[in-house]
Amino acid sequence: MAKLSCIKISGLRCALMHLAWHHLTHSPPPLQVDGSEAVGVGFDATCSLVCLGDDDAPRGVDPTRPLDRERNVVVWLDHRATEQASRINAGKHRALDTVGGTISPEMEVPKLLWLKEKLPDKWLGSTKATSERFSKFFDLPDWLVYRATGADERSLCTTVTHIRVARQRCTPRA
Repeated sequence: MAKLSCIKISGLRCALMHLAWHHLTHSPPPLQVDGSEAVGVGFDATCSLVCLGDDDAPRGVDPTRPLDRERNVVVWLDHRATEQASRINAGKHRALDTVGGTISPEMEVPKLLWLKEKLPDKWLGSTKATSERFSKFFDLPDWLVYRATGADERSLCTTVTHIRVARQRCTPRA
């Protein structure tokens, strides 16, 4: 099981994240309600990128320790993709209209570009043989759904704002 990364996180925030992680990864106490009364379970989290391989095992995202599978999440407040976000914003693509005209380094697309540039051998198109290749990327709430249900699907929030899947072909603005 992957551990939550604490890169660039203050001590208190890190402790709180580890506490939350513990509760997410350990069996909760029995529900005090009849299960037939439950109509659904929801997950929500910040825009954090979870990286897995073909075997659904974590894949490390730290370029200084690429084999460290215990750090497979690029957390929302990680701004190492600032330069990538700036390059994306400089293109002034119409797709940016759905996110207020600019994309933040906290969103998935700059993080994915950063990973591709910093860990090219782990990228899907790499010709280098490695068992550490990325094959699945999840926004954190979608990964929580995947862990709970096995459903490899993405939420509307992820596809529209965090990863930006267009319903129609977008062209750059004039």
